[in-house]
Amino acid sequence: MRSWFSRLSPILLLTLAGCASAPAPVAPSIDVLEQNLMDAFEVRADYLIPDAITASRSRYEAFDDLAGQWRVTRLAALFALAHGHAVRAEAEALHLDVLRGQLAVEQTLGLRIDFETDIVLGRALGDDSALQRVVAESGVPLDRAIALAYLGDTARALEVAGQGSDRAADRAFIHYRYGRDAGDAGQIERALELFRQTGDSRGIADSLFALAQLEANEGDRDRAVSLAVRARRALMAIGESTRADAIAAWLSRQ
Repeated sequence: MRSWFSRLSPILLLTLAGCASAPAPVAPSIDVLEQNLMDAFEVRADYLIPDAITASRSRYEAFDDLAGQWRVTRLAALFALAHGHAVRAEAEALHLDVLRGQLAVEQTLGLRIDFETDIVLGRALGDDSALQRVVAESGVPLDRAIALAYLGDTARALEVAGQGSDRAADRAFIHYRYGRDAGDAGQIERALELFRQTGDSRGIADSLFALAQLEANEGDRDRAVSLAVRARRALMAIGESTRADAIAAWLSRQ
């Protein structure tokens, strides 16, 4: 005859087991919720990102995982910057700085976290001193190049970045900023190629529109209009209606 214990439902047995003393679970280095957030960034699924940020941040806060909280907060700051949410970006950047301080107290602060925090602070708060610190102290050429680009020294940024295939998104940004500032179509074309490799629709649209403006200045109205229409279409596809409307207004003047 089966015992009363064996007749308990599996759900009840799991509930009873959960009430017993057991070692606390250990947070993985990259939680599945953070992976979901990273995947949403990768495919530019902006409608998923706010909830994914909240879920992954709560997960790491529950585990007191400072490094995980830092990674999620950095993505939250970058998301706010990409959408022009200045107040939100500043709040996330300041929280990122707090987490950097907590990591330093625990002696687990790496140079990568240190300098990437400075880059975000420089962008969100307009803090040139943070960017200048990266330029002066970072041993990673691409980090220095990114900081230089945000400081407006795009020619030096391109020089410091050098040649390479690593960190394609960062290299695309540097080529784009230099090409836009110098009116160099070749550099913008290179940026466009890299933005396509990384699937960055905003970067693709920005590059196409920058090329459109150059073509308009050269007097090739047909190609300028074609490029601008493509840029607007890319923005509309990802729901960036405000930026798309700005291009539509430019087109109406051509």
